[in-house]
Amino acid sequence: MASIALLPDDHIVDAGYVDATLLVTSRKQYGVAVVGSVRPNVSWQSKIPGGYDISQFKVNWNTKRVTCPMGKKSTKKWTPYQDQSGNQVIRVAFPRRKCQLCPSRSLCTRSDSQPRRLTLRPKQEHKLLQSIRVQQETDDWKKIYNTRAVVEGTISQGVRAWGYFFLILSP
Repeated sequence: MASIALLPDDHIVDAGYVDATLLVTSRKQYGVAVVGSVRPNVSWQSKIPGGYDISQFKVNWNTKRVTCPMGKKSTKKWTPYQDQSGNQVIRVAFPRRKCQLCPSRSLCTRSDSQPRRLTLRPKQEHKLLQSIRVQQETDDWKKIYNTRAVVEGTISQGVRAWGYFFLILSP
């Protein structure tokens, strides 16, 4: 479709197809915005009232430092690596002493002695994930994404009525 200039501006997909790398590369390479639910933040911090999840940390990509919600800055150690799923990520840690003395420590880490550590995606992916997580909670985003359900229903009805060949023969 790209070779004959028939790509859509937005491509609404099932959540199973959405990952940060695809979101960025689809826009960059093809000019197509992939619209689909991104995985929510599943950290324990995001599930407790007042918890300090990753969205509350301010990342300075130029200085490679992160500031926690209490205003403490990460160490100068900014470690890029590849996670077990093959994704490029960055590991950031905070100074042990500052974390141990923090009055909000229980909202940030469960460790008795270790400082908070964050795992970030590369800049574009991180920013896009954080942005989409906020957007997908809005009524406007939900209205756009609900068109996916209409398409799924139509495909399901076609498959039930005409069988597998309907999918192959349709344009």
